[in-house]
Amino acid sequence: MKKLCSLFLVFVLLFSTATTTFAVSDSDAKVAESNMLHELENVVLSSEGSYSYTAPDAGNFLIESVTGAVSIMGGVATIEFGDNIVPIPSFDYYKIVDQSGNLRFYQADVSKDPDQTSNFAYIGLYIEDGPVYSIHVHYAVDAENKLYNIMVSLTQEQFLYFTEDSVEICLGTDAVSQRLKASGRVHTHGTFENQAASNSNGGGVENNPPVMPYALNNVAANSYDSYTNTDGIIHSYESNYFGEYFLEDDWTITDDPIVNIIPKELCFILGEHIYVGKEYGFFIRVVVDTIAPSDYAVDVLVFDITHSTPSFTTTETGSSKVTPLFQYKYRAAYANSLSSDVDPSLSRVVFPHLHYDFPEYFLKDVGFKFSLDNPTALNPSDSGYVPSEDDGAFMIQTRVNASGVGLKKKNGSFAADTAMFALGFVPYLGTGLSVFSYAHDVYNGFGNQHYFYARPYEFNNELNISTLKTNSTDQIEEYGNLIKSQSVKLTADPSEPRLIHVGGYVEAKYVIARKSGSNYNKIRVITSISVSVVEDDTELILGLFESGELIEYGRCTGTYETGTYKRLNNVSLSGRTTVTIPANSQTNVIRIVPQTSGSYQFTTSSSSGDPHFRITNATTGAAAVSATDDIDGANNRNATLTITLTAGNIYYLEAFRYGTPYNYNLIMHPTS
Repeated sequence: MKKLCSLFLVFVLLFSTATTTFAVSDSDAKVAESNMLHELENVVLSSEGSYSYTAPDAGNFLIESVTGAVSIMGGVATIEFGDNIVPIPSFDYYKIVDQSGNLRFYQADVSKDPDQTSNFAYIGLYIEDGPVYSIHVHYAVDAENKLYNIMVSLTQEQFLYFTEDSVEICLGTDAVSQRLKASGRVHTHGTFENQAASNSNGGGVENNPPVMPYALNNVAANSYDSYTNTDGIIHSYESNYFGEYFLEDDWTITDDPIVNIIPKELCFILGEHIYVGKEYGFFIRVVVDTIAPSDYAVDVLVFDITHSTPSFTTTETGSSKVTPLFQYKYRAAYANSLSSDVDPSLSRVVFPHLHYDFPEYFLKDVGFKFSLDNPTALNPSDSGYVPSEDDGAFMIQTRVNASGVGLKKKNGSFAADTAMFALGFVPYLGTGLSVFSYAHDVYNGFGNQHYFYARPYEFNNELNISTLKTNSTDQIEEYGNLIKSQSVKLTADPSEPRLIHVGGYVEAKYVIARKSGSNYNKIRVITSISVSVVEDDTELILGLFESGELIEYGRCTGTYETGTYKRLNNVSLSGRTTVTIPANSQTNVIRIVPQTSGSYQFTTSSSSGDPHFRITNATTGAAAVSATDDIDGANNRNATLTITLTAGNIYYLEAFRYGTPYNYNLIMHPTS
């Protein structure tokens, strides 16, 4: 017993030995990223007041990853690895499930026999790509000064032998549960070379999808507005839609509703795709699926975008906020590659992957740019603009709020944690820590993955405050103009960036003012949001050597008019022109510069609703002229205006609709 305790205490001096070997097989990946319960360790230490730790003499202890075999005879399970054949004691097992009842994994707790002194340090059971089962075991062999990291594939019968009497533990939304969930998480990495599809099955159908160059593909700006002009189902997706991809017979596979949130075609294009919209954005990473090479594995991160627009005189502060909502892995398949029934109307189908909750991505260096514009008055780029006569809004302050995490960092003392591990080493002492606590040490430390690595939680309010002159006269004197545009970025030390994750956010705010005595209260806001998507692959090897990197997947910017006014195409008016006014809640503005002075007629053409408009001469600053309503004899119908325009002057036409918005045409032409 004493020898065993000393054996594991010497881990603290493992790094000083002349010879240390270590290997981790690919099959260990799922368990290698565990991040278990530090809190339990502290509880145990506080309850063991008589325990004190003395550093052991230098030792030489080896760790080796191997595959093994399990056999069950006479109700007794035996594991065979290398030259060793060892009976597995009777342990208590926990069945770890999430709040929806989905199975995560099983894990051994203390031995049912308190006098048990075998060398088993850890046992965990997993359902792999199913139905395939595996058991992961850590076993110490004293004579070899070695801890074996053993992986064994199990039959269903063997799996049930270990798990049939398990006690269920439900994962919640608390921090401890989040770390437990991380124990089953893996990341998909890799670069795919440019090559043609191969391995035809002889019938003209290829087993593998065409493999394209593995590169960043930024989605063209505004190309998917139908996906990002409304929140739609993104806020209710997880609770109401996720996984609802079967038809009523429960056998036929159809598209998961994620295709209502992201463009389906992107799920079939290898590489990374980033899009920033007005209401939300998304990141998609597509690789060849390692489980089914004829299909694609698709990681999706969806983040919400919200805007608060200032409006004189009620508020002088505006903001934009980016909040990651969820990230899941999906399987994108051609219908003929699936053995199960598929909705016959679909040639391609997208549905949750077996490892649906494995992706882990972050937003980095989120940036904002806010620009103010006078929607019906002259602006700095217009001929005849005079800053001192500008009665519109200008910037006087910007700032950032953020909640996120940092890069993983070494956290705690290796020596002290080894002491805690030995103290609660099950089943050597029979009491103390559950396997949850020391599994973190074994898999993350001895398993050469993220030993003592944890993400520091970072919350900051009012970051990067920039305050400008607060009145128009001082701004013009100081800067030569009114400040109408400001960039705001979540800046940080490049070596320690703040990463915005699901549950975090970054929000930029801007404060505006207007000239003293001004009655001009119209504000047009143009907002740009830029994000980088990254994966934190950093780790600490054996507690000493840093490895890995922050993997950058590219950057994308989206620019939208987020205020109550939206600028449509400029019109250089000469002959007859027709403009379609879209159905939206904003006031649509058309900038008109007539080429010839004279009389012009403007008329709406709509079969429903109550369209209306008014025209302002921005060059002269004259009051707006409203159209005549209900010109076609029907209530709440079309409007018209005949007005004399001066060549070269800048006019703004504000087009809107009373009541529910519908699109309609606006026809303009000279009267002679």
